[in-house]
Amino acid sequence: MNATQRAAWEKNQARGRDRFLLRKIGRAAWMGAILFGGLHVVLVLFGKGPIVPPWDVIAEWALMSLFFGMVFGSAEWQEKEEAFRESDAENEKH
Repeated sequence: MNATQRAAWEKNQARGRDRFLLRKIGRAAWMGAILFGGLHVVLVLFGKGPIVPPWDVIAEWALMSLFFGMVFGSAEWQEKEEAFRESDAENEKH
């Protein structure tokens, strides 16, 4: 972890893990909206499969965004924390 990455990660740490996860959930929501919305439009336009009520699509999108945002956000937090600790240990040696 270089000095720039370290400074950026220290800002994220100061904001807290919960805020970091909320940002990741927000990003997952945008990606999910594009994927679920796009898939739904394609299925409706080409007549493949049953037309699903919009509320079902929205509920699936919300649950998947929450799930994947939490899972990938937690994994990223752990990965960055490990890199930060390794960087700390490396800086103490020098």
